[in-house]
Amino acid sequence: CRSGRNRPRGFLISSPKRVVIEDNEFENSSYGLHFTGDTKFWFESTGVRDVLIRGNRFENCGYHYGEAAICFLPEFTAESDQEYFHRNIVIEDNRFETFTGGVLFAKDTENLIFRNNEIIQTHAYPRRRKNEPFELVHCRNVVLEN
Repeated sequence: CRSGRNRPRGFLISSPKRVVIEDNEFENSSYGLHFTGDTKFWFESTGVRDVLIRGNRFENCGYHYGEAAICFLPEFTAESDQEYFHRNIVIEDNRFETFTGGVLFAKDTENLIFRNNEIIQTHAYPRRRKNEPFELVHCRNVVLEN
């Protein structure tokens, strides 16, 4: 699949079942992949439990707000009994072409592996702000390698 040039974000994913996202191209003004979940307002979805993201190309995602290509951002209240909302994610063998610098944002995520990915700095758009490649907030068992 090819997603982009006309949408604010690529795919919005929320499923407790196994998810495989493979051999796609993303060029979105917001996140290429957005993993959410809501126990705060809509109460319509849960966190992901088993995700493989492999062999995809992310081309300058986040050019609208200077965001990351992939985002794990659940919405839940402090009273939630769920300590880590998203779990068991492997991101491997992807190509990230980024002008913002942002590749991955993860919040409340456990067992996250990011390995063997290629990150290329581009100059496709004016940079509004510089992001760190990885922004991890309240995450556990994270591996960033190669």
